[in-house]
Amino acid sequence: MNLGLLKLSEGFTVDSLPYISCPTCESDYLVIQEKSLRTTFAAESIKNSNHPDWDPTWDFGYFSLTLICRNHNCITVHACSGNFSVDDNPNQTLNETPFLTFYQCKYLNPSVPILSNTLPADTPKQVIERIKEAEQILLTDPNAAANRFRLAIEEVMNEYGINRFQIQKHKRVRLTTHARLLDFKKYEYSIVDAFMAVKWIGNQGSHEDTLNVGDLLTAAEILKFGLEALYGDSEAEMARKIKNILKQKGVKGSGKRKIN
Repeated sequence: MNLGLLKLSEGFTVDSLPYISCPTCESDYLVIQEKSLRTTFAAESIKNSNHPDWDPTWDFGYFSLTLICRNHNCITVHACSGNFSVDDNPNQTLNETPFLTFYQCKYLNPSVPILSNTLPADTPKQVIERIKEAEQILLTDPNAAANRFRLAIEEVMNEYGINRFQIQKHKRVRLTTHARLLDFKKYEYSIVDAFMAVKWIGNQGSHEDTLNVGDLLTAAEILKFGLEALYGDSEAEMARKIKNILKQKGVKGSGKRKIN
């Protein structure tokens, strides 16, 4: 699970930005660009400041900042924005402020891949596209992102030729994801439960509006398991990773083994 992305959504301070590996160079991590933080108090927060019982924990509003790669040779830049609030400092000492400002990221552009960059090479393009769509809105709308994961499963079944419609009372009716998965089980029995679990998470997002980023990261792990079982070749995948590392370092492989 990408704990850095989870903590980015749950709340961080300027001095405790969670570790997020740079998705471009993959050799360093993201930091807050100096002097990029901007905050705006919400209208209700400004109104509250006139209350006789006001204290700093009543403050809240919106923020924006820029994340950059710590590696000066990397040009990665991410726009980050969301909500901020003020709370008591739980670890206050004599030399520390009694209050902390916590920032919850709701928008990150470009998005940080959580799954699309680690899938087997043979994963169908349409499946990867649905997953990328989920990654782009993961922080902004976890419920909609869960639906994109469900659509990725639908794309897998399309690739397998699983029926999308059936005739009922002389009418062409679209089959539910659940019904299609039951049919898919005849062909790929061992991984259907994984896809079912992702589908149920997606259903919760569609009907109950209660999902958070942690739920989506769990769904991504389960979905990855299923896709690797279908399209992965662990030995070949490891060979590709080795080849890519050597290529980045300018080292030629032995050439004794063909990598498809």
